[in-house]
Amino acid sequence: MCSPQTILDKIVEKIIDSVIQSMVCHIHFVTCYKGNLEKLDAEKKNLEDQWQKVNDEVDIYKTLGKDIKAKVSNWLTEADKMIKEVEEFVNHKTDPESMKCFKFVNHKTDWGAWTRRGR
Repeated sequence: MCSPQTILDKIVEKIIDSVIQSMVCHIHFVTCYKGNLEKLDAEKKNLEDQWQKVNDEVDIYKTLGKDIKAKVSNWLTEADKMIKEVEEFVNHKTDPESMKCFKFVNHKTDWGAWTRRGR
């Protein structure tokens, strides 16, 4: 027959395992989210560079009196719109209302050191 202490130990062990698993999932999400934001920023910069190159060439052709194809003008408009949407999204992510679910997260925390400390 199991003693009450053994039963209590098993219950506490299950609760602790659930809490630790939940924390690890949350930390993993925050880490992936940060990585995805960095990738998004890199892609935005690449798009800005491409937009600038195309826009410079369009200016040259306009100066020479050449017609600009509608596809090129549309691409410039759509690319500019995407850049603005990304900037709006990135600015929104730091809005205090958006960050409520991360209120205990200190973005300067070294999560690797934090998780190793618990081992």
